[in-house]
Amino acid sequence: MKKSVLPLLLSGFFMCVAGNATASTVSVQKSMEKMSISYRSMMKDNDINAFKKDLSAFKLSAQAAQKTSLNDSGKVTFDEGMKKLLNEVTLIEQKAQTQSISEVKTEARKLRSIMEQYHSKLWCVIICPQKLCLNSSRVFTLSPGFSLSLPTTK
Repeated sequence: MKKSVLPLLLSGFFMCVAGNATASTVSVQKSMEKMSISYRSMMKDNDINAFKKDLSAFKLSAQAAQKTSLNDSGKVTFDEGMKKLLNEVTLIEQKAQTQSISEVKTEARKLRSIMEQYHSKLWCVIICPQKLCLNSSRVFTLSPGFSLSLPTTK
């Protein structure tokens, strides 16, 4: 169930960012979409050279996002997350030189964890100004009369 909720949350995040954003935020959105595609490709790779190619595409997209950044109260958190993400990419690149594909993929899974951590940190910074907040019952209130309930995880 978690896998089906994450794309919905990310889609909502990107739609809200695009609807409330400056031109630089739209660039961040495009970079993040490219990062997502590269990450999925990387995790499907069975060949270390294909993995390195997809990791390189991921890194380029992350660097492009880092250059545009955000211009609001989420900038510090965003920059912190991008730095942590790119540091992990550097570590993965080093391991890809000497370790097997399965070992490198294990390290690469940390990228997803970092992305999820910072997406959730940025969620309310970016979205709450648009009156979309997560409360303790795990219901997002979008506008009067419309809400999205998320299942609780056990």
